[in-house]
Parts: sequence; C-alpha cells; structure tokens
Amino acid sequence: MENEAKDTKPLNFEEGVLVIGVSDHYILQKLSSHYLTILERLRTYYPEKESFPVKTLKFVFYPSWETKDETSRIKHILLSKETLEELKLQCRNLSDPELKEAFLKLFQRLSL
Repeated sequence: MENEAKDTKPLNFEEGVLVIGVSDHYILQKLSSHYLTILERLRTYYPEKESFPVKTLKFVFYPSWETKDETSRIKHILLSKETLEELKLQCRNLSDPELKEAFLKLFQRLSL
C-alpha cells in the first residue's frame, strides 16, 4: 500500500477521526476496505499506544490537488449551451434546494 500514498492527502483531523483525501476512485476503494489494517500499522509507529490520537480513518474522494486548472480535469465532458439549458430546466423539479444548487453549480462548471 506504499504506492497509494502519492494519491492521498490528509484533509482534516477532528475528534480522533483522520480524514484522508484520495485522488483515485480505485485506490479510495482499496484503502477504505483496509482501513483497520492501516490504522493498526500507524499505531505501531506511535510510542505510547494507549494515547494514540487517531481513533479511525475516513477516506474520501478528493480530486487531484496538483491540477490547478479546473477545466483541464473536466474538459472531456464540457456541456453545450443547449444541454446546459436542458439540465437547468430539469433542476427546477428538484425539491431539495441544496441539491438543486449543487447540481446547478456543477452544470455551470461543466459549461466553461
């Protein structure tokens, strides 16, 4: 699992939960399924095992942080103006305002 480290980045640590961003879906699945093994391995490096601060690991998808240009990551799925308008119309039917806003922001980013 050493090779997976280049695709990970610590994002947050709060109340014993270490959140780790993973830039590849396959590696995310692999790490998530082995989180107990990884946690135990981390504990072996801590001098006082009973006061080890990490209680659990949480792996989340976190797109490549090395790519600064957003459009370069998504250019293969850019939407036409017509498709964008159609999707915006479909969003009007969503009852959840947060979900509606998230979709609209996504569609707007994909239309650059």
